[in-house]
Amino acid sequence: MAPSHSSVLPAPQLYVAAALKPSIAVLPFTNLSNDPEQQYFTDGMVEEIVGALSRFKSLFVVAAGARIEIDGRAMAPLDAARRVGVRYLLEGSVRKAAARVRISVNLIDVEDGFCLWSDRFDDTLEDVFALQDNVAQRVAGVIEPTLQDVDVRRASQRPTDHMGAYDLYLRADTLFRSFTRGDTLLAIDLLDRAIELDPDFALALAHSAVCHRQVLDYAWSSDAAATRKRGLELAERALAVGGVDEKVLAHVAVSLPGLEGRMERALALIERAKIINPGSSFVWLIGGTLHIRAGDPDRAREHLGISMRLDPLSRASELSRMYEAMALFQQGQFNEALAMFRSTSLRLPVSYAVLASIHGSLDSGAFGIDELAKFRAESQASLADLAAIWFHEPTHRSIFFDGIGRLEASVWPMR
Repeated sequence: MAPSHSSVLPAPQLYVAAALKPSIAVLPFTNLSNDPEQQYFTDGMVEEIVGALSRFKSLFVVAAGARIEIDGRAMAPLDAARRVGVRYLLEGSVRKAAARVRISVNLIDVEDGFCLWSDRFDDTLEDVFALQDNVAQRVAGVIEPTLQDVDVRRASQRPTDHMGAYDLYLRADTLFRSFTRGDTLLAIDLLDRAIELDPDFALALAHSAVCHRQVLDYAWSSDAAATRKRGLELAERALAVGGVDEKVLAHVAVSLPGLEGRMERALALIERAKIINPGSSFVWLIGGTLHIRAGDPDRAREHLGISMRLDPLSRASELSRMYEAMALFQQGQFNEALAMFRSTSLRLPVSYAVLASIHGSLDSGAFGIDELAKFRAESQASLADLAAIWFHEPTHRSIFFDGIGRLEASVWPMR
């Protein structure tokens, strides 16, 4: 039986940082636009507000992302905030219509449920980043009146001056998170269009580099050399124009192992990103994935644990659990890895191959064959190619292929 999410999430008393600083959980905002497909825009706005708040060193920020579920049940906002042990709760709504956007927010004291402050922010789509910064600074100002000037300047940095490019970026980001060939290639197309509108849009450049790496990982390209060359060009351009932004650094870092074929620069970049913003759950998540690829599951689990403490409820937290399952597998903890996989529905193509190996090692062949079929449907790379990418250490490759071998022997004993 899979463990409940509560067995993965840390207890509130472990939030030492939350006890030492004003702490806030940012919950999903409601999409009030007439078009339900604009949900990606609402989610993107919330993500940017969380990012701006996390740069204030005087605050401890917990993201709740696009949905809140624990043990498979939706949670009320106050219950979710109490569950993660924070003092304040930010909730609100976004309405996008024509060329304007409106954000309404409520800041709530979690202890007694009292609304401390509410406001409404209106602006044009052309100045949406100023709107996001305004919301973040007003919220931070209500919670912590003595803000550092440097924090205010950091929060005011904007990813692009072109709203059309930003909209394309948000659409691409949503597609990328499906981890399928068709959506990844479509995300690249959207990011190409965003970069054409703003050639210095560092986040779009970096994200496209990640997409190109994923195309290489799963052999989704008919011209691997051209894909690799284009991905490296995008990564270098992103560093040149946005190398002081932690999210850009993290995106480039996770792209480089598949593009360059080595880990050294990627690990150095993620360390720089952690220094710039140690409160970014995304940075710690990426650090965890890199240490899996580097063959260091202990360090990977350390990074992923921090990411989940910073962001215990959102889709990103599900991604962290998926990667922790990979790290547990590298440690030979098959039952624990299987339980962790079952705590999240998110899957990369490599996840199916790892699950197949786990079922082989646990003598549950029928389940393993199903997972292996899913891998072959999603990836054009071979198992050997996959192992070279994800299992740097010979011991981990041995664990992987031993499970696959036992799986095949149990199903096709005469082969």
